[in-house]
Amino acid sequence: MASIFAFSPFAFAPQAKDPEDVLTMYLGDLEKAVKNTTSKNLADRAKLETAAKLSFDRELSASTLAVPKLLWDYQNKHLDNLRLGDKKFPEDPFKTERGLWIGACKNVFSREIARAKEPESPPTTEQVFESMFDGVREVDKMFPLAADLRSDGLASARSIYTLLLPKATPTTRDAKVLYTERLARIDKVFTTSNDKDKTVNSEASTLLKTVAKNIFDKDLPGGKK
Repeated sequence: MASIFAFSPFAFAPQAKDPEDVLTMYLGDLEKAVKNTTSKNLADRAKLETAAKLSFDRELSASTLAVPKLLWDYQNKHLDNLRLGDKKFPEDPFKTERGLWIGACKNVFSREIARAKEPESPPTTEQVFESMFDGVREVDKMFPLAADLRSDGLASARSIYTLLLPKATPTTRDAKVLYTERLARIDKVFTTSNDKDKTVNSEASTLLKTVAKNIFDKDLPGGKK
């Protein structure tokens, strides 16, 4: 009879980390690479950052969500991560590190939303639009000047919308009226009436108008499911 104390090769297997913990470790590694090098030895910094990226990729591929959250919760966390990178790695002196951080945030976000918690019931198309509108507006507030973070924030919101729309239930209200109201609201909040506003708001406006049109199509009787 085998002893109950027999060694098992799995008994001391390391526990998979949460993706956010993996990202935190990567941030520390990037900061160390910057701290331990100077502008005179960027080759050494690049080597440290390459090693950090390899470790990050390996840890992330083995990671698992500790407590799965709803999709938009991961969007909020993603924006917080981007903002942290904006503080740690200003674009001017740390362009390379900033790009590495944004890429890592994207990878973590993609892994998280693919394994997110399902809502108790499917959202309605109205809920999908409102959540998307609020998500885009939050990006607008958080990154009024950082174009790279703004674009990534909008892209992440689009990713969530793409997952939610096929599962959404159409509205029972007048689809055409809702569509018209939404376009007017987009134009009011994300105005593109002058060159300055176009530069800042065009991407958000175009995204939301595409969302509004897709939802309108779905809301029509016999529309896209």
